[in-house]
Amino acid sequence: MNDELIRKMVEDTYDNSRENGVLWMAGDFYNKKMWSFAIFVWAWAVVFFAGAAYTGMRFFQTDQTKYQIMYVSIFVLCVEGIALMKIFATG
Repeated sequence: MNDELIRKMVEDTYDNSRENGVLWMAGDFYNKKMWSFAIFVWAWAVVFFAGAAYTGMRFFQTDQTKYQIMYVSIFVLCVEGIALMKIFATG
């Protein structure tokens, strides 16, 4: 094989527009084979968001320090859960 034939083969198979960018990864995740997993991930994200909203409200409604610590701890875990689901959904 000569260099020009190898270069032509590489140029034909390599597509710059399909590099591993964010849009490509999101498009790859949301294909027909992955719909059930995408629904599962976003359902858990909604659960974590609801938990964060609930514990955020309860934090300001309570006066006892131990409950405030509990609510803020659960809030932080829920926010981290949302971030984890976001990472699963795009990466």
